[in-house]
Amino acid sequence: MKLQKYITWKLLLRLGLLALILYWYRGEYNAHFQEITMFHQILLYISYLAVIHLALEVMKWKFWNNWFYEEVIKNKGIHE
Repeated sequence: MKLQKYITWKLLLRLGLLALILYWYRGEYNAHFQEITMFHQILLYISYLAVIHLALEVMKWKFWNNWFYEEVIKNKGIHE
């Protein structure tokens, strides 16, 4: 028996939540800097990458790994 990990609706829901948080963060960031310059835009995208990187690192943890993915056991012996 082999455990395989599949992307499921739970993972997609959590990624959608991350997208909403980033969208809200952009709105807060733009409200703070009334005049957005190229420098502020670069800082915004760097902070996006940092948040996404942090989320991906958290997903690697064993506790979160079971929360983000569903493990499915495939028994190959039945159909062979």
